[in-house]
Order: sequence, then structure tokens, then C-alpha cells
Amino acid sequence: MPCPYEKSMCIKVFVKWYELGGCTSEQELSSQKSDRFTSEHQLSSKKSDRFTSEHQLSSKKSDRFTSEHQLSSQKSDRSTSEHQLSSQKCDRFTSEHQLSSKKSDRSTSEHQLSSQPPSKLVNLCAPLSPMVFNDLFCLSHPEVHTLSLGVAKPQDFDEHLKTLELVDRASEILPLILVRLESEAIATLGEDWVKTWQTNLPALEKTPGEVNIRVILWLWNLAIAYDLVDYAKMRYNLLGNGSHWFPGNKGDRLDQLDLRQCLVHSPHADKIPHIMEQADKLLASAEVKRLSQS
Repeated sequence: MPCPYEKSMCIKVFVKWYELGGCTSEQELSSQKSDRFTSEHQLSSKKSDRFTSEHQLSSKKSDRFTSEHQLSSQKSDRSTSEHQLSSQKCDRFTSEHQLSSKKSDRSTSEHQLSSQPPSKLVNLCAPLSPMVFNDLFCLSHPEVHTLSLGVAKPQDFDEHLKTLELVDRASEILPLILVRLESEAIATLGEDWVKTWQTNLPALEKTPGEVNIRVILWLWNLAIAYDLVDYAKMRYNLLGNGSHWFPGNKGDRLDQLDLRQCLVHSPHADKIPHIMEQADKLLASAEVKRLSQS
């Protein structure tokens, strides 16, 4: 029969085992759960850190994208501004070109207008044109055999050629025209001046400043008597640039020169300096060069 003592001892041992072994196992299990919770918390924390890092990286990418977008927008604005500036320059160039074209057209029109002889001279030279009269007058002198022609437009050649059929009739046609021209000059300038203005004028090399007195007075006569102002201006402003072909200088420095000694034998010594001053005021403009130098 079982011993009651042994049974009591078994119960005590079991209780003791339970208290020791069983408690230890539960403690270890609780510790393991705690460790597992800690590990899961650490893992969750790492995931959270990773999520935070990824969020920060995404934020940086977003900031970078925003910066690149702003930079692209600035470049686009700059490109637009440059395009607008280029367009404005183009418009300005077009306007300047149109203005230059208008000035050129105006200059051409003025040149064409100035190349037309004044109506006063046209009437005095009738029935010839002033151009044909000039050619015929030159060729009527036996010492002249060649004419060097200048034309403002191609059609002027046709006008010059009309002279050839009139050469043999020069003595018949010219006298009446010459009388009209001289009469008009006398009526405008005075007979004494017309017939004696060239008397005892000094040679160019003996004139202070090499002022071409003879040419200046001749141009003055043409401008006043026959309205040949444009022609006289062109010739006057060629003085100083015409070399030996058209020698001498203009009368633009008369206040610095003393012409009394070189004009002492002229019947118009007192009158000539005043006329030359008037000629400079009427005819002076931009300098002109020979066509070969233009």
C-alpha cells in the first residue's frame, strides 16, 4: 500500500518543481515575448526611420524638381525676353531700313529734280535744249573736236546725239540764242559787269590762299542770271577737291585773306570781295568730289 509520506513528498516536489521550473519557463517565455516585442519595435522603428529617410529623399527630389522647374521657367522667361528683344531689334532694323529707303528715294527724287535745267534757261535756249545748245556751242569752235559727256540718266545720251545733225547749221542757229542769253545777263547783272568782270583778274598762283576768283565769279553769274543754282553749287563745292582738273579753293576764308593787292588792277576791285562773300553764302554746302574719286 502506498506510503502516505511518499505521496506527500511527491506533492511537495511537484509544487517545488512547479514553483521553480514552471515559473522559470514562464519567465523565459515572457522574456522571449519581451525580446520579440523589442525586436519588432526596433524593426518598426527602422521601418519608420526608413520611411522618414525615404520621405526626406522624396522631399529633396521634390525640392530639386521644383528648383529645376523654376530654373527652366527662368530660362523660358529669359528666352522669351531675348526673343522679344530680338523682335524689337528686328522691328527697329526694319524701320531704319524703311527710313533709309525713303531717304534714298527722296535723294533720288531730289537728284532727278536738280538734274533738270531751270525753266528760265530752257526758254532762253529754245528751240534747242540747254544740253544740245551747250554741245553745239562747243563744237562750233574749230579747236574743239571731242566732247566728254556726263549724263544724269541713260536717256540723256539720246539728247546729246541730237547735236550731230545740227553741227553744219551751228552758225545759223547759235547767234539768236547767244543774243538772248547775253541780254538776260545784262538785264540781271548790269552791262558794265557782264562785259568787264573778267578784266585784270589775278592768276590763281598769285591769289592769296589760291582762291579761284575767276571761277567763283563765273558761277555767281550763272546762278543769278540763269537760275543755275544747283549746277553752281556742285561746281563751287568741288573747289579744293578737283585737283588740277578744277583747281583752286572756295571763298570761305575771305575774312582771313587780303585780296586788295591782287585785285588792284580790276575795275571791280571794291565790288568783287563783296560778291564773293555772297557767292559763298548762296553756294556753300557739303564738299563734292569728282566722280572718279566718289
